[in-house]
Amino acid sequence: MNTTHATPLLTALEQLAPHDHLCSIYESSEERLAVAIPFIRIGLNRGEKCIYIADNGAEAVVRDAMYAEGIDVERAIATDSLALKKKETTYLKHGSFDPEWMFTFWADATAEAMSQGFSALRATGETEWVFRGAQGLERWMEYESRLTHMLARLNCVALCQYNRQLFPPELILDVIRTHPTVIYRGGVCRNMYHVPPDELLATNQVSREVERLLMNICEREKVEHTLLQQRDEVRRSERLLRLVLDTLPVGVAVVDPSGDIILSNPASQRIWGGSIRPGRQRYAESRGWWHATGKRLAPEEWASARALANGETSVNEILDIEAFDGVRKIIQNSAVPIRDTDERITGAVVVNQDISARMTAERELNDSYNQMRTLTGRLMRAQDDERRRIAQMLHETTAQDLAALKMLLARLNRTADRLSDGERSALTESISLAEQSMADIRTLSYLLYPPFLDETGLLSALRWYVAGFADRSGIKVDLDLPESFERLPLDTETALFRIVQESLINIHRHAGSETARIRLRRNAETLVLEIEDRGHGIPQASLEHIMSGGGVVGVGIPGMGERIKQVGGRLEITSGEHGTTVHARLPLVKDAG
Repeated sequence: MNTTHATPLLTALEQLAPHDHLCSIYESSEERLAVAIPFIRIGLNRGEKCIYIADNGAEAVVRDAMYAEGIDVERAIATDSLALKKKETTYLKHGSFDPEWMFTFWADATAEAMSQGFSALRATGETEWVFRGAQGLERWMEYESRLTHMLARLNCVALCQYNRQLFPPELILDVIRTHPTVIYRGGVCRNMYHVPPDELLATNQVSREVERLLMNICEREKVEHTLLQQRDEVRRSERLLRLVLDTLPVGVAVVDPSGDIILSNPASQRIWGGSIRPGRQRYAESRGWWHATGKRLAPEEWASARALANGETSVNEILDIEAFDGVRKIIQNSAVPIRDTDERITGAVVVNQDISARMTAERELNDSYNQMRTLTGRLMRAQDDERRRIAQMLHETTAQDLAALKMLLARLNRTADRLSDGERSALTESISLAEQSMADIRTLSYLLYPPFLDETGLLSALRWYVAGFADRSGIKVDLDLPESFERLPLDTETALFRIVQESLINIHRHAGSETARIRLRRNAETLVLEIEDRGHGIPQASLEHIMSGGGVVGVGIPGMGERIKQVGGRLEITSGEHGTTVHARLPLVKDAG
């Protein structure tokens, strides 16, 4: 005999508590000990004092059985945790059976156990000696019936042992009637046939039992009616669940602890490429799973396997699979463990969605976006090249033509004494217009593309542009630039210059600010450009719309953002009631060589 491993009987015995009165009805010695000895061992493990009342000649058998169950009998006896007693010192201490004495015995034994520091008293006794007879045993069933009421007041649990093969059926029937809990063939059962002591011992016992049985029949009918209603509710819930599963666009499957698919909906079957037979097919039978990165996953790495083995919840993993039919698909996969009331894993729910078409569309959209960005970059470079060409043409051709015109007009002016007053006035005005046109052409060419960018770099171009902007707009600009730093690639310097140019134009047109501040900082890894004003700011909704791409690429703020992206940077804009700040950050990666 060995019941130290988990069994339904052992689990049920562990749920017993003080105040319980139960009987074990057995049909063999092995069956008797399989209940009684674990009953004692559980009490010892809980820190309860245990009493075992053995029949004549049975003490050695009980000791051996306790040792086999892992109980150190001698140590338990030495520490008063266990007492092995005989009927002569308990039931028949005064030579005959007296229920009143036994009630006194149990009360005193419980009080002594509590005074010794034990949490409760636990007792079991053999009763085969009752069959052999003794004086006073005609009150035995009265004792058993009243003991239930007494234990309800004591911190004690008692187990009475009865041999069904030895006692007549009439006595076994009385045993069943007098014990609220019955242990039989490995089951611990609450006893629906238990008769309360005040009824069993009453003079009108038969009449009261008839009344109780009739009430039980009525109650049973109510219970059966309730169970039928609950069964109908369960069936309706099952039909609703099936309807929901059948209409879900995502695949849902339930697997048991061994990985067998025990339930799946039509969407799951479509995803997995054919009919899935519950209990007959496993996810392991698919051709294989790959992570989105292209790495093949071992079976123990699958979400369902991790849920079953480790209780791990996985949400929206993107996987590449080859289903049962051999078709390769992109699946969004989730798995959640199923647990019972004791938190043991009993299966897993797996949710799958075929996102192959969506992923293809996203890749195509991403390719289109990248192509658009490439074209946008080319457009901006072409635009800058065109501005450079126009600026050069204005500076080298138109400005030179105006300079020649001015020289001719100046030569005519030297012979002005031959002209009338009106002609001299027109000549003077023409010279003035030529000078003004030259200045405007020079300014326009510089605004289109300042030659300083090519010749001396970003810092010189910014200083020249800010000085001219302040003169033209009347806005005071605080320019905080480093004295010098290494030249950046031309595309980068052009992007930063255009961001400053566009920001100052926006300040002039929209911000209503009398001041602006430009700050440029660079370290070994990062270049940071900030342009801020003290205007009334951009409404938050408008700013979110613009920053999310609501504007036209290449115009205003979206154009600034696209320019910095083209050279690997990032643009942020913050705005409030005290002004707006444009923040451009550009990582600087040095060549390995």
